[in-house]
Amino acid sequence: MIYGSNVPQILTDTLETGVPAQLVRVTLIIAVMMTYPLQLYPVVEIAESIFFTKVHSRSKSHMSEIIAGPSVDVGSNPTSPTDSATNESQYPQLDSSGSVSTSINETQVLIPKDTEELQYQTAAWKRNLLRTVLVLITAGIAVLLKDEFAYVNALIGSLGSSVLAYILPCTFHLVLYKHTNSVGVVIKDIVFIIFGLVGGLVGVVITVQNIVKNLT
Repeated sequence: MIYGSNVPQILTDTLETGVPAQLVRVTLIIAVMMTYPLQLYPVVEIAESIFFTKVHSRSKSHMSEIIAGPSVDVGSNPTSPTDSATNESQYPQLDSSGSVSTSINETQVLIPKDTEELQYQTAAWKRNLLRTVLVLITAGIAVLLKDEFAYVNALIGSLGSSVLAYILPCTFHLVLYKHTNSVGVVIKDIVFIIFGLVGGLVGVVITVQNIVKNLT
């Protein structure tokens, strides 16, 4: 507003060709390259869960070996009487008072040696193809809407930022702590939710009106 209506939608286009201007552009490129994978990762996970199926797979847990030491295969290494006594000492023992001894390494009990995880039952090239298609779609949208950057940014800010900053956090807080929240906290969360809804709705309406006005 203060700079008038002649300022381009991408502000860096007004910068000169000197070293400071080029440094600003380079830092913006680096920021996009670093944040783009983080933003696309949830989209990839959701898309893969829709198109591909997961199956349960039992795998050996390496965390138990890192914390509790390597496991011993009983069938492949017969234990001697000395080893048997040592192994017995690794399990809880009753002391003279009748209570359980705490000399056992608790990590060997708490961390399982085998864990179950979900893995995709599909070829790796299919998953890579899906990710390539998603990247190409986002790149195509960016190229097609490069002259309407201000409107795209306004829509994303109105819809996404208001939901992430105001609506979802307060909603989660109301649901998760519904039995312990005081009346004042509940009122505060509701006010923020209403503020996010109104602000997002107003932003969307104004942006759509500007788009229609620009197109006509």
